[in-house]
Amino acid sequence: MVVFLFCLYFMMSTFFGSNYYFAQYVLGDEAAFASISNALSIAQIAIMFVTPFIMKKIGKRYTALIGMALGAVDFLITSLAGNNVMLVIASNALKGAAFGCSGAVMYGLLQDSITYSSWLTGVQAIGMGNAASS
Repeated sequence: MVVFLFCLYFMMSTFFGSNYYFAQYVLGDEAAFASISNALSIAQIAIMFVTPFIMKKIGKRYTALIGMALGAVDFLITSLAGNNVMLVIASNALKGAAFGCSGAVMYGLLQDSITYSSWLTGVQAIGMGNAASS
């Protein structure tokens, strides 16, 4: 869980922290920032409505792992897109879907691991586990 949350937070903060600069310096179009960000946000919100059905079929763990793998592939596509704005927007829509899958299940997975740890060790560290994730 620690590695999963670290990777997810790292991917999200890296993307959101550098998105404007990517549009400005790589794409050469600051105005593309809005389209890139909107594609990600809309896809992320839309997939969160579908995520419960995905989780029901394959489970929380695999939903999260597929989301992380898809996000990694989308980062690769973005890096290979060069200055093709449409490809960057499409890869960011896929990245939003990936973040939506992983983000929708991350706190559920965290609570499952905290509950399992409490059952296994008998130590009630629910507050510490939640605090550590942030």
